[in-house]
Amino acid sequence: MYQKFAIVDVETTGLYPDRDRILELAVILVDDFRIRSEHHFLLNPEIRLKPLITHLTGISDSDIAGMPLFSDVAMEVAELLADRVLVGHNIQFDYSFLKKEFGLIGMNFSARTICTRDFSEFIFPSLRSFSLKSICKKLKITNDRPHRAMPDARSTCSLFIELSRRSGNDFIDQLLNGNTGNTLIPVHLRKTVNEILPETTGVYYFIGTRNKPVYIGKAINIRQRVLSHFRGDGNSLKILAFAAGIKNIIFHETGSDTLAYFLEDHEIRHYWPSRNHAQKRNRIRFGIESYIDQNGNNRLTITRSVRPRASYFTFYQYYLAAGFLRNLILKYELKGPLCSIPDLNTDIENNVHEINFQTMLQIEVNAISVGIFFFPDQDPSLCGFIWLENGFYKGFGRVPAALKYEPAELLRNLTRRYSSATTESLISKIKESREPDLEFDLREFNQMPDRADHSFITFATA
Repeated sequence: MYQKFAIVDVETTGLYPDRDRILELAVILVDDFRIRSEHHFLLNPEIRLKPLITHLTGISDSDIAGMPLFSDVAMEVAELLADRVLVGHNIQFDYSFLKKEFGLIGMNFSARTICTRDFSEFIFPSLRSFSLKSICKKLKITNDRPHRAMPDARSTCSLFIELSRRSGNDFIDQLLNGNTGNTLIPVHLRKTVNEILPETTGVYYFIGTRNKPVYIGKAINIRQRVLSHFRGDGNSLKILAFAAGIKNIIFHETGSDTLAYFLEDHEIRHYWPSRNHAQKRNRIRFGIESYIDQNGNNRLTITRSVRPRASYFTFYQYYLAAGFLRNLILKYELKGPLCSIPDLNTDIENNVHEINFQTMLQIEVNAISVGIFFFPDQDPSLCGFIWLENGFYKGFGRVPAALKYEPAELLRNLTRRYSSATTESLISKIKESREPDLEFDLREFNQMPDRADHSFITFATA
């Protein structure tokens, strides 16, 4: 089918269409994958250029003085783009600025789009970078002046034509006409999606190259949630690109949405999948630690680190750590000046502080007071639980419902997991709404767990 495209690239005064403007625009008209004409517009954005923009583009305020406004060329641009599919690298950026500029002068603008970045992911799913520079380097496409509209548009045009050639003669037609059909689920995944994935609650893993997860998600219904990743309005190239990078799908049933939430949070923070954008930031933690000063006094202090190593207790907010420390000082009559709070319990003698300090260690640190919260499981014969030690989240598990009040059975079925700001928030809400369903001192069972044993899901080679 005969197709008409407009390769577009804009340089702007910033990243945000609501407050920035188009500085430069390049349009290359392509008919049936052959270049018909090129059009270039250097514009006056009516905004003083930031030094960074001048550094990137080489365009200065003096260069745009006296240049036309977008409103002066809007009709010409609209005629060039009429009835054409817009093509660009990260095209939504260019498209959003064009819509905004047309909107400022009261003109509605809409067009179908194809993103060469998504297209590149579909054709080369194993690449590490899909920037225009990286893809052009792989395909030996030269760009003599990056960050200028026309050179970038020419590179994008060459890239689009080459990707179209590699995808097959009919792919673009099928994509634009919504006829790609079943290809939204890659052939090698259809059996897994349609026959193997369960309709139960748990966590699923999209496995990419080098046998690493590229996306991890939780679901009440694993199969239906996975299917939703391959659905969209029409046939989206972005969905096809995403699917092309998935080599296998595995899952872990939890039986409970709450347990799935805890597992998903932990796994994302451990594997850092490229497609997960939330929950991945390393959060600073505040730990309460002890040390002995030059006079032989035991002291407590609050440390700040991404991974506190020797902390008795850790928190994701400083005020929580400070409040907990203050309560320890009052509860065990410790000397405030020796515990980083100089205005508290100043009259406590050092020898009394030392005796009380050891009591505090025995009760708060060396003792392991376990609190268990149970959660209904989709399988009535099982029961889900989360495990807290001295009030802090340490893991989760599933246990036969008939044995859920047996501490030894709970310990055998415990999957140890690290806490995070996300899980701490959920634990806090759970504690506010209910008391633990079961409490006991782990030392009574002579089964002290290895606190360093935090196992992970492992992935067999597909």
